[in-house]
Amino acid sequence: MQKNLDFRVMDIYSSEVQKQEYFDLCVCMGFLHRVPDPFNAIAAISSITDTVLFEWKSLKHGLHDESYAYFSQKGTDNDDYYGTEYWLLSYAALESILKRQGFKNFYRVDDPRQRRSILVASKVDGEIFKQPDEILHRGRIATLLSHTKRYFKTVVRIFSGRLNS
Repeated sequence: MQKNLDFRVMDIYSSEVQKQEYFDLCVCMGFLHRVPDPFNAIAAISSITDTVLFEWKSLKHGLHDESYAYFSQKGTDNDDYYGTEYWLLSYAALESILKRQGFKNFYRVDDPRQRRSILVASKVDGEIFKQPDEILHRGRIATLLSHTKRYFKTVVRIFSGRLNS
């Protein structure tokens, strides 16, 4: 058991973060889909750790191995800078960004009934990366229904003039 555990909540864009020593693990919960620039956020994190756990509102349509990034179409809330527009990234999109920063090991945890996903990424080898990903499947009927619903919503938006064709 670790006796010298130190836990800190920090703003990754602050100069305080860059002055810190290296961390064994960074836990990033619910922030990745709120940062205006995921590339710079991940670069800042990768400069202070070899291992990171992300929990984020991910992009759930398409295959996990296809790289997607989608910008939310919510309206702007000037009082809540990080609370309105945001990026939705697929697993593969996040992994692609992390690979540019030297991360090579990935472990995915996904339940398609939830809108959030978990990814553990590391620059070093570890036991968790020898395990198969924890991916629950929702079944073919549920997948068909959700994709059909999304398709029809897009068609309606095109014909109503709210989306360019």
